[in-house]
Amino acid sequence: MKILDMIEAKRREEKRKKLIEDGMKCLTGLATGLAIGGAAGILFAPKSGDETREDIKNFYNEKKEQAEEMALNAKEKVQDKAQGIYDKGKKALDDAKDKADDMKLKALDKAEEAIDNTKEGLEKAKKEADKAADKAEEKIEKAKK
Repeated sequence: MKILDMIEAKRREEKRKKLIEDGMKCLTGLATGLAIGGAAGILFAPKSGDETREDIKNFYNEKKEQAEEMALNAKEKVQDKAQGIYDKGKKALDDAKDKADDMKLKALDKAEEAIDNTKEGLEKAKKEADKAADKAEEKIEKAKK
C-alpha cells in the first residue's frame, strides 16, 4: 500500500509542477504580447507624443493589472491544490497512525494472554510435580517400612 501511496504522491507532484510550468508559460506569453502590442501601437499611432505616452501608460497599467490578476488566480489555484494534497496526506498519515496503534494494542493483548496462559501452565505443572514428589515420598516411606 505504501508503494501505491508513493506513486500517487509522485504523480500529484508532477501534476503540480506541470500546472506551475503552464502558468509561467502563460505569463511569458502575456508579457511578450504586451511588448509586441505596445511597440506596434507606438509605431502606428497617429497621435502626438504626449497622447501616445498617455495611451502607453494606460495600456501598460491595464495589462499590468490583468497580469497581476492572472498571477493571483494561478497562485490561489496552486495553493488550493497544495492544501488539498496536504489534507489528504495528513488524513492518510493519521489513518496509518490509528491502524498502528490498534495493531499495537492487539499485540499487547495477545502478549498478555500468552503470559497468562504460560503462568497457568506453570502453576499446573508445579502442582503436578508436587503431587508426583508427594507420591514418590510416600512410596519411599512405604519401601523403608
